[in-house]
Amino acid sequence: GTEQNTMYTASQVYLTLKGPELTDAERAWFDPLWGSGVLYELRMLNANERRKAGKYLAQMGVSDVLEARKVARALKDAVSRLKDMQRLGFAPSTGGVNEVSMGD
Repeated sequence: GTEQNTMYTASQVYLTLKGPELTDAERAWFDPLWGSGVLYELRMLNANERRKAGKYLAQMGVSDVLEARKVARALKDAVSRLKDMQRLGFAPSTGGVNEVSMGD
């Protein structure tokens, strides 16, 4: 059911947090938050964005689902706006840093 999907998605998101960007302590922040939905809220982000958002959430000590959702949406909106700005020539291209979304 839905509960299973949420847990599966949370575990998929957690796997993408395994990168050099996050320290073990930052990753450990999410261990007690498995069933809370915090990780589930990062599902809309690609792997690169998840690590950025995950690092931020861990450093800020965020364990609230709504707060995690706000952070994920804000990041998604910012990336989307940046791409629009680049497309319109208002911002230099980042050389494809955000184009690679491994594990999505």
